[in-house]
Amino acid sequence: MRDPGGVPRLLLVHHTPSPAVQSLLERARDGAGHPDIEGVELVVRPALAATAIDVLEADGYLLGTPANFGYMSGALKHFFDLVYYPCLDATVGRPYGLYVHGNDDTAGAVRAVAAITAGLGWKLAQPVPRGPHRSRRALAGAALAAALVLAAVSCGHADRPELGEDAAPTTTTVAPTTTTAPDRTTTVVTTPATSVEVFAAPDEPAPALTVEKPGPGLQAPADPLAFVVEDEQDGWMQVQLPVRPNGSTGWIRADGLQEATTDLRIEVSLSWYRLKLFRGDELLLDAPVAIGADDSPTPTGTFFTTTLMQGYAQPSAYGIAAIGLSGFSEVLESFSGGPPQIAIHGTYDEAAIGSRGSNGCIRLSNADIQSLVDQLPQHLGVPVTIAP
Repeated sequence: MRDPGGVPRLLLVHHTPSPAVQSLLERARDGAGHPDIEGVELVVRPALAATAIDVLEADGYLLGTPANFGYMSGALKHFFDLVYYPCLDATVGRPYGLYVHGNDDTAGAVRAVAAITAGLGWKLAQPVPRGPHRSRRALAGAALAAALVLAAVSCGHADRPELGEDAAPTTTTVAPTTTTAPDRTTTVVTTPATSVEVFAAPDEPAPALTVEKPGPGLQAPADPLAFVVEDEQDGWMQVQLPVRPNGSTGWIRADGLQEATTDLRIEVSLSWYRLKLFRGDELLLDAPVAIGADDSPTPTGTFFTTTLMQGYAQPSAYGIAAIGLSGFSEVLESFSGGPPQIAIHGTYDEAAIGSRGSNGCIRLSNADIQSLVDQLPQHLGVPVTIAP
């Protein structure tokens, strides 16, 4: 059992299959132990050996992985699968850092890790200025370690659970007592326009693309185009986009947009076949789901709701209601003659709940989709995190 009054602990979880990644690990480890930083205990665990107890007893995390075909390594994914639900409520607000090695599409690996850590409520540690003799990876470790020292001063480790020798991580539930919960409010903007020009940056002379309002088969006619806001700048808004590739963002003009906020969010675990609806930190719904088949998997990442469709002829393959999402299948080029947009929808085949059988959508029983709809007074722009 760890002394809850001890120095803050940084857990470094890594998958290191090559000399290049080993070099990054060594630099990150050196950064976390830099002489400028005092009072941080560093614990290093291979991703396949790290446990939920390691996570619960740490005050922050540094994660390292190679990029494998645009995704994190299987070993790091295994780590998240193991610790996600045992640590879900007990580690909210803790800082983390990440280093990724790859020759191409490291962004996909970063997005995948960001989606899971967002579900856990972890906060990305802020970088520190880069000095002339310190590598970026070393600074990643140093920045996170510094953040832990600051957290220790302000919080006194009051949110770290005390674990006995025989404690079972799957039954540990410890609520933070002095750590400020992360802001769960999301800003959503809508427009009555049928298309919106999107720019790579506010000062770009020409749009990078145009987002068109989907047709009636993919969006309820009464629902406007919606976007989730990530940043604002001098009459511009950086927003998440309901386009391919998943995770795309861009800048749109703020003129004519209607702004709202929501503290609702949806979290889906593919490994556990569960969907949860939260208002802030209050759990409103916890329901079993069916997910994408092995050859048409449900994509992971951070998305948002784009429409609510009801009132179509029954019985339907989509059950009594369908909530469109901003994401798309990453293996299907099209579906039923249109884009392979994913959705959360009902089903009459309740025996399939808890299995992999869809074309990428998330299926709920009709009773559960109705309960979900009833608790979504604002059905546009609700964040949806889909974790492995």
